Amino acid sequence: MTSQTPARPGNYKGAVRRGNAPAVVGRRWLDHLIHVHPVTTVAMFTPVIAACVWFSLGETDGWALVGWAAAGYVTWTLSEYWGHRIVLHYEPEKGFGARLHYILHGIHHDYPTDPRRSILSPLLSIPMVGGTVYLASGLGSLPLTFGAGYTFGYLS
Repeated sequence: MTSQTPARPGNYKGAVRRGNAPAVVGRRWLDHLIHVHPVTTVAMFTPVIAACVWFSLGETDGWALVGWAAAGYVTWTLSEYWGHRIVLHYEPEKGFGARLHYILHGIHHDYPTDPRRSILSPLLSIPMVGGTVYLASGLGSLPLTFGAGYTFGYLS
């Protein structure tokens, strides 16, 4: 790679590439696992929200549950901002880290209108949502509506 070669594929000065981005890994099925359509994400996480709300009913009064859901939503907003700013915009210069960054986030900047690249990869969103629901309900002893609010924040 020479100094004039872009650091990643499609890194053209000032060009906004539109449409469907190419596969970023050698196996098409793996690319479809890494980058999913937004409808797939909604289908995956709507039942999580419903289950969290269902199992929270009767734990405490309704307004407290709404407050915990709002706290979950705010927590998502903060984690999205800081995660995006610190983690996803840290760009390793070469090697495995550079490739992983491009697969998980860099391609989104090269193809900003591709709906499959406009949401967080399930490789990151499933552990984030699952971890939050687990921590809130287990270690944190919070109502599950906190997890519902967090997940709703992700979907919105």
